[in-house]
Amino acid sequence: MRYALLILLLGLVVPASVAARIWQVAQDGSGDFAVIQEAVDAADDGDVVEIGPGRYLDYQTVYFGTIAHDIYVWVPEGVSLTFRGAGRDQTTIGPIAVLDHTDLTFGFATLGSNSLAISDLAVENTRSQAIYQGAGSVEVERCRFEMPEAHTWGQGVRGGFTGGASIRDCEFVRWDYGVMSVGSGGAEVLVERCEFLNCRTGVYGYTSGASNYNLRDSYFECEVVGISFLDYSGGSVSDCHFVDCVISMSGSGEVTFTDSTVMRSDGGLALLLNEFEPVTITGNIFQTDGMVVRCISGRQNGSATIRGNHFLRTGDDFWIYSPSTNGSNNIPVDFSENYWGTTDIEEIAAGIWDCQDANDAVNCVTFLPLADGPVRVEPQSWSSVKSLFEGGRD
Repeated sequence: MRYALLILLLGLVVPASVAARIWQVAQDGSGDFAVIQEAVDAADDGDVVEIGPGRYLDYQTVYFGTIAHDIYVWVPEGVSLTFRGAGRDQTTIGPIAVLDHTDLTFGFATLGSNSLAISDLAVENTRSQAIYQGAGSVEVERCRFEMPEAHTWGQGVRGGFTGGASIRDCEFVRWDYGVMSVGSGGAEVLVERCEFLNCRTGVYGYTSGASNYNLRDSYFECEVVGISFLDYSGGSVSDCHFVDCVISMSGSGEVTFTDSTVMRSDGGLALLLNEFEPVTITGNIFQTDGMVVRCISGRQNGSATIRGNHFLRTGDDFWIYSPSTNGSNNIPVDFSENYWGTTDIEEIAAGIWDCQDANDAVNCVTFLPLADGPVRVEPQSWSSVKSLFEGGRD
């Protein structure tokens, strides 16, 4: 009985957990603050900042060394916050014009290992990054990130993401890079149901730290590259759709690329395989009036499972081109059991440049046996992907 009483008394003096406070930011004066940064400065770890309609133009200049950074929302280290807008067509953060700033400009920025959750708003015209998370984690949903001119500046969402990243139902318009991870320590970076329009590169993974990229159900209409896996970065891509941009696995780590379409009518390359680690490429359609695949497998330990794809050329360029180099030569790469739009073996062989054509070519390509006919591929139609986006595209 005495022990039960003691436990009861101890329970009375233990403070209850404090619920997260919601801070209201409204330009009409109806909230707690009219300026977002004032709400951030007042908030404690775990609080929520709700941002009303309007364009928010207030920022602060933060110096790192002698370099000035104009930051619209600066979150200090050790404070994890949630930001909710009134909708990506109602709440806008950023200058009216890019050239309103001469300094590097950010929408949201933090350098710490804290967490940011950002939803239902737009960031426009920030000449460095819309969101920069130096470390920690970020969760972004139903946002729009837009620049006025095609791929002139910066990145939409960039970070180390050592705590992971989740980017869903977002739109990236005219960035140099839509999403960029330069080393996330193997934590998952998920990009799902997003749209990349007129970006120079849609998604960019760099270094082995970015080895757990997972991209799903997204649409890419980019100027140069849809997805780039570089310097041992890797992950998976599924049910994605690429228009007039290349898929680049150049110095990549392990990559699985499935149930997606790459369609080009601009004379460009569809798939670049260059110095890759083991890759799995199955159930996709690669179609272009230019070169379909440029294959430079110079790593002896690089291997590939490439099965059940459609490799379709609508022009006269090569199906597969493996150039000559002064490095490793005659490395076998297996492209068997794929569909080429024809069963004419001589025609396919003539459309593949490899060690059969030049002894110093990097690769020797095997393409037999052929798939018996068009193989079953099940990429999700873009019409169904488009319906996921609020407002859609015409």
